[in-house]
Amino acid sequence: MSAPHTNNQTTLRYSPRPLSTYTKTTGNTSFGPSTSRLLTTPEAWNLAYLSHDYDVRIQPLDPHFTVHINRTVRFRLDGSGSDLVSTQLDGLFGSLLNQPAPRFVYLLRQHPALTQLPMYVAYGDAWLETLAQRERLCCAEMPYSEVEEPVTLDLRAAQDVLRRIGKR
Repeated sequence: MSAPHTNNQTTLRYSPRPLSTYTKTTGNTSFGPSTSRLLTTPEAWNLAYLSHDYDVRIQPLDPHFTVHINRTVRFRLDGSGSDLVSTQLDGLFGSLLNQPAPRFVYLLRQHPALTQLPMYVAYGDAWLETLAQRERLCCAEMPYSEVEEPVTLDLRAAQDVLRRIGKR
């Protein structure tokens, strides 16, 4: 999964598991956030995970939820609307989602354009309450990755895993 980034900073993954594991299959049909074409960047997935408990309900009730997520990530920090064309996150709210979740929520609450954000327009203060409840549940130091590292009990294998992570 490639995502536009503004610098060499590692994007944190807020969810404890990769996006690809958040799916449900019924018959021949798979659904859930991993199948959404609007949650293809680490920043969009971070905001979606922070805004909804996918472990309780695999799909939000509002069918426009991921549209609001995408437009919020792409919303300009200057409050002038969403930039759905740019391939860079410079100057967009998505760039703030490279921070730990509590820091992102703090910056979001302080931002003068908060009430213009598509997620706020759609859900209002209830969305902010959800963010406040979920911010501390989010992983604070896990780099974004779609590949889970293997669980290992062997010290030598664990050292190899740590070396690979350190080279990222």
